[in-house]
Amino acid sequence: MQKIILSALVATSLLVAANAEETPIISHAEIGYVSTTGNTETQTFTFDANIKKDWDKHALKLKADASYGEDSDVTTRNKYSIEGNYDYKFTQTIAFNYLVAYKRDKFTDYNYQAYTGPGIKVQAVKNEQHLLDLTGSVLYSVDEFRANDDTDDYASYKIEAVYDFKIMENLKFHQDFGYRASFEDSDKYFINSKSAITTKISDILSAGLSYKIDYINDVAPDTEKSDKTLAFNLIFDY
Repeated sequence: MQKIILSALVATSLLVAANAEETPIISHAEIGYVSTTGNTETQTFTFDANIKKDWDKHALKLKADASYGEDSDVTTRNKYSIEGNYDYKFTQTIAFNYLVAYKRDKFTDYNYQAYTGPGIKVQAVKNEQHLLDLTGSVLYSVDEFRANDDTDDYASYKIEAVYDFKIMENLKFHQDFGYRASFEDSDKYFINSKSAITTKISDILSAGLSYKIDYINDVAPDTEKSDKTLAFNLIFDY
């Protein structure tokens, strides 16, 4: 399953490069200093990046999110995720979506989580101030557990909402919320949320504050369900 996920992400990257001359690639990168609570309490660094490309009725987006921290030369935080999305627009507001994702976190019950599958994206709101995208996906998921390296593959679904609000010309609010759950086991669900506010400094440089929540419902009794991350970010758009 890992090879399938990584191969799909590589193929997505090559497809973006193959169409590079038709439309520009939009890149967004955030580098942050973090204070965390939850499974770990430490100071660390984070990296968050998005690459997006549109052409004709097609759109590709790659997203990477990582954080790493040490305390007295001991690793206290080590997690990353990679996600690829492909959209094909049926109309201006409705698109077919295909999602592929891979996630690792040293301080959870899972060695890795991977999932992939199709969905429908709806652009519910789009005007000068507000943008709201809603996506629903049906997924094939695989989890590998840290305790015994056993794997669990299952059918799941994901609901995601992405909201952007231009408060002022140089001040923006962003909210990203995702809920993923197993069709078979109601206790097996995951929530990811990112709230951020950014202010423009120059054409390519911004400063921002973000708050992330990574919630796993089905965990061992001695493990926190929720990892929270507060980050002060330097942001590059180019």
